[in-house]
Parts: sequence; structure tokens; C-alpha cells
Amino acid sequence: MGDQINRPLLRMADAFDDLAGRMISQTQDVDLYLFATVCSTISPIFLILGVAFSYMQKEYSDKVDHLIKASKTVPSIHAMIDQEIESKTVRHGGNTRSLLRVIRGLDVTRLFCENLLTQTNISSTNAAIDAYEKVFSEHHAELLRSLVKEAMKTMPSRSRITSRLNEDDASTRVLYQRIVTSTHVIILYVQETFHSRNLGIDW
Repeated sequence: MGDQINRPLLRMADAFDDLAGRMISQTQDVDLYLFATVCSTISPIFLILGVAFSYMQKEYSDKVDHLIKASKTVPSIHAMIDQEIESKTVRHGGNTRSLLRVIRGLDVTRLFCENLLTQTNISSTNAAIDAYEKVFSEHHAELLRSLVKEAMKTMPSRSRITSRLNEDDASTRVLYQRIVTSTHVIILYVQETFHSRNLGIDW
């Protein structure tokens, strides 16, 4: 089935496995540029999922770009957050807010993959709507939620997604599981970073 170049899901799984492994083994902070570039591997997957994810892909990519730009002057995740806490800009459109938005993008991806893994007969549309509702329902206005869920009805089928990813059913399941496991580690790492600074994550 080819290498990473033609297999975006494999490229994403490999990148997130590496980042999660660093987060588990490292006692020090995580490099911000590494984190952001790994997170950027999701964007091609959003595009494969069709117009339903186009809004999410744009918002997500914008936030990842913010983090990449921030990494030119701030070396790590903790340093970035602590700098914005000190300057009292952490909740005012800064890069910490972008980080929180990126984590939500990871979470909806994790839940989407998990739904496809654990519910054999669930459609891609229902898997996506369930993931979206769990992550974004309290953060998006009702009109936007309605538009997104309506767009999700046009998603390609599970088999069509697998084909677009240049995978087969067996390899897709393996990669989905790797992504669920690694993104869980990454999300918890960042959420704990927020909680340890009394920032919370619901903003």
C-alpha cells in the first residue's frame, strides 16, 4: 500500500506515536514546534472526510499555524503558557487559547476513530456527529452546530474513507487504534498542564 507519502493515516499515526512516547518518557517540557508540526498531520485527514470537516479543518489549521509561529520565540508548551500567564494574556486570544482549540481538534478525531472501532455498524456520519457533539456542543452556537451536523450527512462512507486513505479495512483498524491510544496520552498531557496552572479547559 505504499509508504507514508501516499498513506496520510499512517503518517499521522507514526507522528502521534512518537509525540506520545516523548510525553510519557520526558520529565522535561515538550518542544512547541515539534508538538505543532505533529498536530498538523491531521489536516489532510480532515480534507479527506469531505465538506463536513472543511470548517473544522480551516479553524484547526489556523490554530496550529499560530503555534508554529509562536515556536519561533517560545521553545516549549509550558514556557508559552507561563509567559502568557505572566503577561495576563492567557485568556485573551493568545497562543494558549490556540493550544486549547488544537486539543479539541485532537479530541474529536480521537472520538471519531474510537466510534468507528467500537461500533462496527455505525456510519461515518453518525460517528462524526457523536464525536462533534461530545467535544464542541458547549462551545459552538446552535446555528453553527446545526450547519455542521447537516454537512456531516454528506460525508463519504466508511469504505470510501478507507479507500481515500489508501488503506484496507485491516490496516485502517490498526491505525485508528494507534491514533486513539496516542492522542489520549497527548490530550491528557496538555489538559494536566492547564489544570496544574488552575486555568481549566472549558473556555
